[in-house]
Amino acid sequence: MNPNNKNKKNIKFKNNLMLLAGVIDKKNYTFLLDTGSERSYMVKKKQLNKYKKKLEYPIKTNGVGGSSIEKYEYRIPTFQLADHQIWQASFILKQKSKLLFKVLRIDGIIGWDILQCFDFQINTIKNSFQIIENKKYITDLIDVGFSKADNHSLPIYYISGKNKEKNFLIDTGSSHSYITSSNLENKSLTKKRTISIGINGIKINKTYFYKNYLFFKSINKKDSILIEEIYLDNNLGSMYAVLGMNTFKNREIYFYNKAGKIVIK
Repeated sequence: MNPNNKNKKNIKFKNNLMLLAGVIDKKNYTFLLDTGSERSYMVKKKQLNKYKKKLEYPIKTNGVGGSSIEKYEYRIPTFQLADHQIWQASFILKQKSKLLFKVLRIDGIIGWDILQCFDFQINTIKNSFQIIENKKYITDLIDVGFSKADNHSLPIYYISGKNKEKNFLIDTGSSHSYITSSNLENKSLTKKRTISIGINGIKINKTYFYKNYLFFKSINKKDSILIEEIYLDNNLGSMYAVLGMNTFKNREIYFYNKAGKIVIK
């Protein structure tokens, strides 16, 4: 972490989602930080047409609002994020279903394909995003936190103990957190209608949520994270939960990607 930029206020929040500036050719663009997106995206920009390339294979983008097929990318030679240079950054060119970009007033989405390439810290108390470069700082914390699950292209981690394992996803592109019904047995649920805006459109949900859920950091329940509202979702597959931005209010998250660890403080 660059000591000169430690805790620099560079994140803005909109609809409880994190927006951060990125620089291309000395011009600022606004991006959504989305660890739950496998790829990064941008809407069409005339000044970036010189970087437009046809994808070797069309990419099907799934998400809230359905799916879309994308055929082009911007291949950016040098992309600057939080004073860190990223070489040959790929942004899928989003040409249809751009409601999310209009609502948030963003130019693009920084997905896990870019974010997984370095270690970084998100501090929602001080509204800061920083690249972690200090190796001593990493070794001080590497023996704690969650380990990344193998063979996943997203930040999926696991809680382990007594021959059991529960996987969960960190999704900073979601304002809410979700859990399967099997983990809410004998809990008092409240019905609620929510509106989700995703990369391909909008969806109205009729669902249930549980207040003040304790997300335990280990199966032996020694330590926990209090989530004010967690929503019921039985379409999570083999995952135990999806932790969205409401989980990380007034918290610090350290993504130690080189070591396959995450620390939530």
